[in-house]
Amino acid sequence: MKLVLCALSALFLCAYARSTTYQQPISPQITSLTDKDARSKARVHPAFANAGRQAGVEVWRIENFEPVAVAQKDYGKFHKGDSYIVLKTTADKRNNLSWDIYYWIGSETSQDEAGAAAILTVGLDDKFNGAAVQHREALGYESAQFKQCFPSGIQYKDGGVASGFNHVVTNAGAEKRMFQVKGKRNVRVRQVDPLISSMNKGDVFILDKDQDILVFVGEKARNVEKLKAISRRGHSEILHNLGIRYQRHRAERKRGGR
Repeated sequence: MKLVLCALSALFLCAYARSTTYQQPISPQITSLTDKDARSKARVHPAFANAGRQAGVEVWRIENFEPVAVAQKDYGKFHKGDSYIVLKTTADKRNNLSWDIYYWIGSETSQDEAGAAAILTVGLDDKFNGAAVQHREALGYESAQFKQCFPSGIQYKDGGVASGFNHVVTNAGAEKRMFQVKGKRNVRVRQVDPLISSMNKGDVFILDKDQDILVFVGEKARNVEKLKAISRRGHSEILHNLGIRYQRHRAERKRGGR
C-alpha cells in the first residue's frame, strides 16, 4: 500500500510540474522510473545519503534522470535546459532540523527531466520521513523564499545537459553574451540578447565580449544592482559607448513612432 501511495504521489508531482505547459502523457523514459526498483532507488538515492544533516543549502542538477551534486561555487547558476533540486536545511535554537525541498524547472528542460526532478524530490522527502516541505519553482517565477537560498543572486544560463551546454562556452572567440542585472533585495542575473534593444535605463547590463567584460549602468539603476554588477564583472569598465548608442537607439525609436 505504501508503495502504491508513493507512486501515485510521484506521478501527481510529475503532472503538476508541467501542467501549465505540457498536456501529453509522461513519456516511456520517465515511466520506467516508476517501477519497483527505480522508485526504491529514488527514495534512497546514494546522492542524498548525507543530505540535510546540518544547516545550509545543497543543490543537485538532474543529469540523465540522476541527481548530480552541484559545486558550491556554482550555487545560484541555473541552466535553462535543466532541472534542479535544492535542499535548504534550517536549525532552530535547540539544533532541531527542518527541511525545505525545492525542485526548479528550467524553461527549456525536457518533460522527462522535470518528471525525474519531481520523483527524486519525493525520494529526498522520504529520507526525512515526509517531514520536509516541498516547493515547485519555475524559471522567472521563483518565490522570495527560494531566492533567499542564494544571497549572491540567481543567474540564468543558456543550454543544459541534453545540449551539452553548447550555448554557454566562456570567451568562445567573438561570441558576445549580455546579462541583465535586475531586482531589489534579491537580485537576479539573466542572459539576454546582446542587442541595444534589450537594454533599458533602469537596470545594469554586463557585456561579455571575448576577453573584455564591459558594464553599462542605467541612470535609474538601483545601488544594489550596481554592487551586484561590480561583484560579477571582474576587470571591467563602464560601457560609455554602449550607453551613447542606447540613447541614440531610443531617440530613433521615438522619431519613428511619430
